[in-house]
Amino acid sequence: MKIVKWIAITVASLAALAAVLVGGILIYAPLHDGPIAMIPGGALVSGELISGKVTDWSFVAPIETIEMQLIADDNRSRTTWILYHEGAAYIPVTLGFPPGKSWHHLAAGRGDAMVRIADKRYPVVLVKVEGQESIVTMNLVNRAKYPPAPGSDQGSWYFMLQQK
Repeated sequence: MKIVKWIAITVASLAALAAVLVGGILIYAPLHDGPIAMIPGGALVSGELISGKVTDWSFVAPIETIEMQLIADDNRSRTTWILYHEGAAYIPVTLGFPPGKSWHHLAAGRGDAMVRIADKRYPVVLVKVEGQESIVTMNLVNRAKYPPAPGSDQGSWYFMLQQK
């Protein structure tokens, strides 16, 4: 009986410690320079600001994730995937996951954003890709780089990065 009680106390203590750690991260993240893994963070403030025109985004092709901040989104940043196709960079958005995601609607309305790629910040405008042929092409580019995301059966949007 003592062993069961000891196990119960240990499990409860570990659960409480995990709750405190997760709570601390969630409180700290909005104050942090950028997201913490998949937890949204604060504004992207560090890193060299690249204001010159990027004519070829091919350097993003091998990069798995970047940090992106919508300027109209109270300066919250998030981690997202990045695609490269024919000289341009794109951010894919799976519509079905995670539930409640809404940043893509803000971006479609006003796409002013900052992206941080390899410790360099690029002011951009996110331009939603329209047209069935373009979306089919981007779906193929997306599937070639990333495994199907949860909720991808509900469709995806794509935003092209255009510099200001």
